Amino acid sequence: MKLAGFETVLFFGALWLLCPSGAQSAEVTTASKPNILFIISDDLNDWIGPMKGHPQTKTPNLDKLAARGMTFLNNQCPTPLCNPSRAAFMSGLRPSTTGIYSNQQTWMPHIPHGLCINDYIRTVGYKSLGAGKIYHYRDYRPEEWDQVVFHTDDTLPRQKANRKPGPFGYREFTEGAPQNPFEEQRAESKLVDAQSVAWCIDRLADTTDPFFMVCGIHRPHIPWDVPIKYFDQFPPESIQLPEVLLTDLDDLPPQGKNFAVQGSKNSYHEKILKMGLWKDRVRAYLANVSYVDARVGDLLDALAKSPHRDNTIIVFVGDHGWHLGEKQHWSKVTLWN
Repeated sequence: MKLAGFETVLFFGALWLLCPSGAQSAEVTTASKPNILFIISDDLNDWIGPMKGHPQTKTPNLDKLAARGMTFLNNQCPTPLCNPSRAAFMSGLRPSTTGIYSNQQTWMPHIPHGLCINDYIRTVGYKSLGAGKIYHYRDYRPEEWDQVVFHTDDTLPRQKANRKPGPFGYREFTEGAPQNPFEEQRAESKLVDAQSVAWCIDRLADTTDPFFMVCGIHRPHIPWDVPIKYFDQFPPESIQLPEVLLTDLDDLPPQGKNFAVQGSKNSYHEKILKMGLWKDRVRAYLANVSYVDARVGDLLDALAKSPHRDNTIIVFVGDHGWHLGEKQHWSKVTLWN
C-alpha cells in the first residue's frame, strides 16, 4: 500500500523478509524494484507509541511511520539476545538450526555465504548498503556488502557512564542525565548513531541503483548517555514505573521458579531499589527511546527529500526487548514478553 508519498511498513520484534530459504519473491524479480530501508534498534522494548508499552513514551516519528503502514503487535524475537537474534532475522534461520545462542559465538562459520539477506538480495539486482550495528558489532563479512561501515561506539564528554559495564550493564545505572548540555549538544553529531544515520543519508543522495540499505541504531542499548534535551522531556518527578506483581512467580513449578528467580532476581532490581534509582533509570530509557525516534526522523526526512521517496519500503525492527523492573527483572535474556 502506498501512502504519503512512499511505501512504509513498521515491524517490531523479529523479522524474516525476502527470505532466501523459500521461493524467490516475485516482487524483487520485476523490472521496477522497490528500494528497502531497513532500520534496526538495539535493546528496544515496546515503549514506542505504536505499541503503547509505556504511557509517557514520546516517539512522534515512529508514530507517523506506523500510521502509514502496518505494525506487527504479536511478533516474537528468535531469541532475547543480540547476536543470535540478529543472525536469525538476517539469515532466516532459527538458533535451533544454526546453533547460535550467545553473544560470545561468531555467527559467520555457521551460516553459508549467499544466505543472509544483505548478500542474497544482490543476486536479484540490488545494491547492498549498511551502517552501524547490524550483526553483532564488528561480526560481519564485508565482502557480502557493496558498502558497509561500522563506527566505533562512543560516549558524551565527561558523562558518568562507565564504558566497561558489568554483566547486563549494572555499572551503567549511575544517577542522572548527562551534564554539560552545551558541549554535549555540540557533540551529538559525533555519537555513533548520528554518524550511521548521516552515512545512510549521504547514500540516499548518491545511490541510483535499487538498494537494500540497513541502518543499525545502537540506542537504547547502554550507555544511556544521550544529550540532556532528551532527558528534559521527562521530568524526574513525573516518571511512571512499570507495574510489578510481587506474587507473579507463585504459580510456577519449582524448576520454572528457579529459572525465573535466577534470571529476574539477579540482584540488579534489588540494588536499583536500594539505591533509589528506579525512576531515574526509567527516565533514562525513555530519553534514549526518544533519541532513537529523532534519528529515525532524520532518516525519514532525508528519504522524503530524495529521488527514492516514491519507491522505497521502510522496515523498522527491534532485535529483542529490555526489562526495566517488570517481573523484578532488568536487562534481557528472558522468555517473557
